[in-house]
Amino acid sequence: MYKRKRHIFVSLALFILKGVKNIVNASFHKRAIGGFIDFSILLFLLYVIGGFVLFCFRGENMNIQSSPFIILNMIIAPVELLVRMIKYPRALGDTSSYYMLLVILFLIETSYYFIMELLPSKGTIGHRCMKLRVCKINGSSVNVLITLARCCLKTISRYLFVIPFFLLLFTKNKQAFHDLLTKTIVVLK
Repeated sequence: MYKRKRHIFVSLALFILKGVKNIVNASFHKRAIGGFIDFSILLFLLYVIGGFVLFCFRGENMNIQSSPFIILNMIIAPVELLVRMIKYPRALGDTSSYYMLLVILFLIETSYYFIMELLPSKGTIGHRCMKLRVCKINGSSVNVLITLARCCLKTISRYLFVIPFFLLLFTKNKQAFHDLLTKTIVVLK
């Protein structure tokens, strides 16, 4: 009786696995290079849009000498700038436009990841260059809500000084923080 049950279980497992492709997790360096490509594109995009938005909000009150550095700081280390704005509210003058810019930059970055992962290629430009794709742990496609959650968490992870990305080095499936929470993996195409 025991052998029969085990045989049925093994047969069922083989039947299920026939439909699943061979999944190979993306390595840390491939994901890092893909992330660098995406961040380079985003850096340019966010810098141009950030400058335009800041000019629209601050206009003639904008400090032309320091504004480019403030925008770069918002893109590279937004949490550090946010802490400085809270700790020293008068240092930058009226900070409401900076808070607005921070929200706009967050939405643009999240939108970039979200739109790119919804395209048929299922990945950002960096993922396409490195021949990577995002899928669920079982290899199936990711739905829209999981993609949105993953993209928001990915942007938040970058805002937290990229520390959550180093989980890639220690997890079995090479998952970052946003991958663990959304139960997704990045695999080779």
